[in-house]
Amino acid sequence: MLIESLIQQEENEYLDYKEQYFENFDHILHDLLCLLNSENEGNRYIIFGVKDKTKEIVGIENDIYRYKWQDDNLQDWLQHIAFNRKPHIKFEEVEYCGNHLGLMTIKNRYDKPFYLKKSRGGARAGVVYTRNGSSNTPKDETASDVDIERMWRERFGINLGSIDRLSLLMSNKVNWVQNEKGIIHHKQHPEFYIRSSDEEQRFDEKNVYREAIKIPSASKGDYIKEFEIYYFSTHIASVRLITIDESRYIMPNFDLSFPDKDSFQMFVLKKSLDYRFFRIYQHLNNHVRSFEIFYNSFTEEENQYLFYPL
Repeated sequence: MLIESLIQQEENEYLDYKEQYFENFDHILHDLLCLLNSENEGNRYIIFGVKDKTKEIVGIENDIYRYKWQDDNLQDWLQHIAFNRKPHIKFEEVEYCGNHLGLMTIKNRYDKPFYLKKSRGGARAGVVYTRNGSSNTPKDETASDVDIERMWRERFGINLGSIDRLSLLMSNKVNWVQNEKGIIHHKQHPEFYIRSSDEEQRFDEKNVYREAIKIPSASKGDYIKEFEIYYFSTHIASVRLITIDESRYIMPNFDLSFPDKDSFQMFVLKKSLDYRFFRIYQHLNNHVRSFEIFYNSFTEEENQYLFYPL
């Protein structure tokens, strides 16, 4: 359980403890900015109902401001804060050892730095804050040159290898364009481009994809098509796309699992290059119908997988 794992740890660059709730969310705005910009690969957390020095669990059952600390109220507050880009933050109450605790989860984002466009809650507009270990940048100071450079390098994927950088660039479909020759490339980084391969596999009436999506009959235009991804002139990866009825319908390339001998399950990893390419292709060819609307079941861990309900 997440809370059990977190509560064993001391405060650090991704974990902060608060003994009690505050009158309003403005009191934690500076903390949020520091955690959003801290150096850590995973999510960041604030736990309420725990003393920060001793880690004594006091709970929030009798907190006078408990009624204010609801996720709906948090989301409404976030909409009124002048962030340079909106962070993903959620709030919930959890139970641990007979006590109720507040758990705020701040999703890690690569597009740092986060800062305010308008001062609020003591945090100053245009100033970049961060967190080193358990220490926040003071409100009247700013993050160091080294920390700010680290944030920008993360944002542009400068420290990543070509595949990891490609995955990062493909996570935002609107930054890709297609030229008159059908070659897809990144707007700011055209050294990354995607073109159709000569490789394609036609499938027949009994193909498992067609059976799952209930399309009655196969045509000559039903294929699993392969696309090649290049970095400059080097072929670094391939992705596949399922096209149906002369490309009038598309699906991302799926993997299959077989829970038992009489059934199967189709799934795709949301962070995979195949799925990210599907989203890009879908965006650039909006006249093509897709079957993405049917993928509506998720795992509990970061919603990493999309499943097709059979």
